[in-house]
Amino acid sequence: MHSSWRPAVSCSLIREPGQTKLPAKNYVFLILTLIGILYTGGRAGLGGWALGFSLIVIFGNANLKLYATIVAIAMFVVIYNFKDSFSVFNRGENISDSYDFRMGIWRDAYNIFLNHPFFGIAPGNYANYVSVHNPDQFWFVENDFLYYDHPESGYLKFLTEYGAIGFVCILLLFIIPMINAFFSYLKWKDTTFLLLISAILSWMAGFYTVYSLGDVRIQIMVTAIICLMITAYKRFDLPDEERLRKKLKKRRNMQQHKVIGGIRSKLNSKLFQNSAWGVIANILQNVLLSVFFIVIAREYSKSDFANYVIANTVYSFVVGFSALGLGHWFIRELINTENKKELVDKFFKIQLYAGFVFYVINIITLL
Repeated sequence: MHSSWRPAVSCSLIREPGQTKLPAKNYVFLILTLIGILYTGGRAGLGGWALGFSLIVIFGNANLKLYATIVAIAMFVVIYNFKDSFSVFNRGENISDSYDFRMGIWRDAYNIFLNHPFFGIAPGNYANYVSVHNPDQFWFVENDFLYYDHPESGYLKFLTEYGAIGFVCILLLFIIPMINAFFSYLKWKDTTFLLLISAILSWMAGFYTVYSLGDVRIQIMVTAIICLMITAYKRFDLPDEERLRKKLKKRRNMQQHKVIGGIRSKLNSKLFQNSAWGVIANILQNVLLSVFFIVIAREYSKSDFANYVIANTVYSFVVGFSALGLGHWFIRELINTENKKELVDKFFKIQLYAGFVFYVINIITLL
């Protein structure tokens, strides 16, 4: 876990805007952090540092490459002469055992993911899950069984607890800021972006062997680096781009006001207000009918309810025929007819006569 602090190595090299030279304490902190990584014995920590270091060497400017070369030579000399003093180089006898042990846990975690591929087993539920389905994953500490709360890998913990969907979303929280920061570096050639990317990369390289986010201090550090990566562009004074950004924002606001104004005018129109009553009545009718059918279905037997549904359907057909489409005809003719009173009288007479005829037909049918 101590090696999870290796991202701080890169952050110690970040300069303030306008600063040409770093204080000596930053370099002292850099050296002490590297020594700490060597003494902790964490191979993942050293590998993560090497990954971030390689990124700086490949894409850094001439000064960074020079400093990196000097550090690399110094470390090679120290490691070559004092490798027996560092625990990270004295773990060769148990590499195979450690790999077999972790490989077994990783295999179990991967099988858990295959059983719950999309949504996982729920956040923070790994220990409870393995206590039932993989009871061999435990530590025996002070005469008590402590089940693993992660599968010796941060990525597998996310994969098992959040599933593939959550795993991808979490990775994007890191990958998207890193991509944006990298393009910002290519644009402005400010090593701040490169150092922040290397800091996160070094942490992610070691995250595959340990779930370091269980430590609140690591959470704060990683969150702070991501936030710095997102906001690092503000180090530059770009009035032209700021002016363009404000202009685009003003244009978007005008378009939004135009759309909102158009919607508001539609809502205030008589057409909408008159139609709204019909729409609301139709919605209430459907809701009340649904409630009515639910009550009928709960109160009566299946055969009685089936007979009622059939009778209601037949009644609907009869009503449809009895209407004769007069409603649509009346609306169409009302616009084109000059004598509207006569049209209304005609409409009501036809409705009354047709309704009486269908009523008589239904009575005869029932008899």
